[in-house]
Amino acid sequence: MSEILYGKSPILETFRAGRRKIHRFFHLDRAKSDDALSEALDFCAKNRIPVKAISRDWLDSKLPGAVTQGWAAEVEDFPYVELESLLSKIHEKPQSIFLALDQIQDPQNLGAVLRSAECSGVDGVLICTDRATHVTPAVCKAAAGATEYLPICKVVNLARAIEICKEAGFWSVGTSLEATENALAFDWPAKTLLILGSEGKGMRRLIHENCDFLIRLPLLGKISSLNVSATAAVCLYEIQRARIASKAT
Repeated sequence: MSEILYGKSPILETFRAGRRKIHRFFHLDRAKSDDALSEALDFCAKNRIPVKAISRDWLDSKLPGAVTQGWAAEVEDFPYVELESLLSKIHEKPQSIFLALDQIQDPQNLGAVLRSAECSGVDGVLICTDRATHVTPAVCKAAAGATEYLPICKVVNLARAIEICKEAGFWSVGTSLEATENALAFDWPAKTLLILGSEGKGMRRLIHENCDFLIRLPLLGKISSLNVSATAAVCLYEIQRARIASKAT
């Protein structure tokens, strides 16, 4: 199976990461040459990937409404990983961060979360099979290609997946507006499974009950909550800040 990626960053990172087979690369026939296009064309030439210059009408017909930046690529579907395989690979790491996303449905939100996850050194991400967006081309665009480097597991039963992670030594930390623990003063476990709920509804009851700890970010303004992608970015970098501070002492 294959899909059409679009946007310069997602396509370049797909080329660089080498996780997916590239079938074809498309660019606008009137595209100005720049470093990014030169890199893409050089990659295709070295790897014998067909290249086709196409019209704006062709691109708009294939990807209506998408912000393509004049680029598209036919690639194999996103390569999800199995949770057990991922856990075995990081078993020896003294510190690790996993991210579990409970039915996030907006592609822009998921992409932004995954971008923050990759940039902050997350070792693996769990997403739900049902009632959630998966790693689509729109998500890859929003993530600016970060998806190509992240091990992402698609799980049928998130509650059970959390239990499996806990059995492997992780402590589950959920974000909740009901929590009393301040995320900025939290003592993050060496192996942290950070859990974020969906837009609007937050974590489901069973996921909430599976959390070893509940934290919340302090809200000092008049708005009652942060976007899930903002919450993810702050918490993930707070984990890294705390770890850097602990090494300095």
